[in-house]
Amino acid sequence: MLEINNLTCGYDARFSLTDINIKIKENEFLGIIGPNGSGKTTLFRAITKIIHPRNGGIFLDGIDLDEIDFKGLARKLAVVSQNFDIDMMMSVEEFVLLGRIPYRQRIQLFESKDDGKIVNEAMVLTDTLEFRKRLMGSLSGGERQLVYIARALAQKPKLLLLDEPTNQLDIAHQVKIMDLIKRLNKERNITVVIVLHDLNLASEYCDRLVLINNGRVHKIGSPCEVLTYQTIEEVYKTVVLVKENPLSKKPYVFLVSEGKGGAK
Repeated sequence: MLEINNLTCGYDARFSLTDINIKIKENEFLGIIGPNGSGKTTLFRAITKIIHPRNGGIFLDGIDLDEIDFKGLARKLAVVSQNFDIDMMMSVEEFVLLGRIPYRQRIQLFESKDDGKIVNEAMVLTDTLEFRKRLMGSLSGGERQLVYIARALAQKPKLLLLDEPTNQLDIAHQVKIMDLIKRLNKERNITVVIVLHDLNLASEYCDRLVLINNGRVHKIGSPCEVLTYQTIEEVYKTVVLVKENPLSKKPYVFLVSEGKGGAK
């Protein structure tokens, strides 16, 4: 579905990503991980056309992103970002309706019946229908993140991009958000690309992981292939213990405090 070929890009004279090659299959749940400043967000912004490649290209369904206008792209790809600039006095329903803008005709002023139906379905899927009339500014962090996902679903995307959607949420909301995204992936056949800091969430939910370090792809593979203690210690420069989760059989990463660095 999404192919990144020999991508080099970045900001001004500092190109923080070099020779990135990734192929993302349809209906895949792909996680992007790496230390702070490694280039995860830069890659995310390149996929969403916020920054332009210096070399190489990004292809969606075989079409170069440069050949897709923003309205056409928004009908295929939806973004859940940490940096939404929103009107806190807007109602939840009004905010989710913004997801229908890519489908509006040039002279259309109001939403259609189909728009209303799609928005209602998106709020049902994300368990946000009960506070549709509330103001965005009145929501908790977890509630707001669910509304962001509802707006993205209103776009009816084939590909969902999420930039650290569990950041600053408690563990209950983290699990709720990640379970929702996994259901959308499995039951709605939405391809997911997600940037995560939490290695254990990435391990538990993602089919494959892309580990970025110093602007390059360090390793790609299943959680079991990527999340070894050797790889984590090499990239993150910290001592860890990696064991198998007895329920999911996925790797689980334990931090090792100072003074206990000899344990593996």
